[in-house]
Amino acid sequence: MKKIHYLPLLWAFALGQSATAAITLTTTEHRDGGDSPGVPITVSGTDLVNAGQPTLGSVSSSDFTAYGDASIAVLNDGLDGGWNSISSNTAVTTQTTPWALTYMLNLAGAPNGYDISRIDVMSLWTIDYVNQHYSVLISTTSNPAFTVLDANVTTTTASSQSGAGSSLLSSLTDNSPSGVIASNVTGIQFVFEAVPDPTSAGEEHQAAYREVDVFGVSSIPEPAAGTLSLIGLGVILRRRRH
Repeated sequence: MKKIHYLPLLWAFALGQSATAAITLTTTEHRDGGDSPGVPITVSGTDLVNAGQPTLGSVSSSDFTAYGDASIAVLNDGLDGGWNSISSNTAVTTQTTPWALTYMLNLAGAPNGYDISRIDVMSLWTIDYVNQHYSVLISTTSNPAFTVLDANVTTTTASSQSGAGSSLLSSLTDNSPSGVIASNVTGIQFVFEAVPDPTSAGEEHQAAYREVDVFGVSSIPEPAAGTLSLIGLGVILRRRRH
C-alpha cells in the first residue's frame, strides 16, 4: 500500500490560512434626483460599527471641521439622509486638510478580534460632492498601532447638475478564497482627504459622506504551528504502523 504523507498538507493548510488578502475596490453610482432608473444604493443598520450594535466599542474623530450642523454621528446611524438634504444629515466639510474617523470594536464577545469581509463608504448630495478620497487603517490583536490596510482609495464620479442628486458607494472586498480583508481586527480608521473639484480646475474640496459600513464576524483562533506539526507526525506514525 502506498504511504500517504500528511504533514506537508497540514503545513500547506497553515500557510494558506495566513495568506495575504487580495483587496479589490468596486464602485456603484446611482442618480437619485429622479432622472435615473435602477435600484438606489442602500446602507446597513446592522453592520459591525453601526450605532447601538454590541460589536461597536467607541467612535472618535480628529481634525474634522463641520459644515453647518454636519456631524460624524450620522456616518454609522444606518441612514443615507436623503439626496435633497444636507448639513445635519451629512458629515460634510469644506476643509481641504485630512481628517480621521476611528471605530474601535468591542472585544468583550470577540477576544480574538474580527475577520473583516467588506468595507463600504457612501457619499450623496445634489452636486459633485460625491467624489471620495480616503485610506483605511486597521489595528489588530497583535498590533494595536494603526497601519495602512491598502493603498489610498480614490473614486470619482461627475454629478455637477444642481437638483440631480447622485450617490456613490465604494466597496473594499477580498477576492481570495477566504473572502477576508483582514483578521483579528480591533479597530478601523478612515483618513479622508480632499478631492479635485471636477467643475473648477485647480480647486479641491471634501465629499458629503453619508454612511460607513463594516461587515465581518468574530475571529476564530487558528491552530498553532506546533500543534499542526504534532498532528501531522501522529498521522504519519499511525500510517506506518499499518
